[in-house]
Amino acid sequence: MYFFETLVRIHREGEGAPYTGLKPAGRDLGPAIPAADKALESGDPGPLLKLINEKIHDGIHKYYMAAKEKKAHAGESVEAGRAYVNAYVPYLHFVERLYLDASTPVAHGAEEGTHDVRAKPGAAAEHKH
Repeated sequence: MYFFETLVRIHREGEGAPYTGLKPAGRDLGPAIPAADKALESGDPGPLLKLINEKIHDGIHKYYMAAKEKKAHAGESVEAGRAYVNAYVPYLHFVERLYLDASTPVAHGAEEGTHDVRAKPGAAAEHKH
């Protein structure tokens, strides 16, 4: 165990990342990582693309419909205007996050969920959401 901890610690130091310990085997990876691995093994990214596209579609539809409904009544009162803003902002954040994640390179060793919107391909990630 000491050998593996040392190996991972040195690897993380080389990336400039902190060592947070070994993770237990059998943790739930969710559906995306197994689908990505299966795509590589099978040579067919179709099911992976379908999985991701469905999540994108569902999320945009949910936030879009909420914002659209609130926008229709936004001018009726201050409360209705606030309700619209409370639906509009998450809609924009969801779409922006998707776009940035899809268009920004991911550097090995970058902090999870981070990217630099100014990054050039191959540059380290710095921007955190």
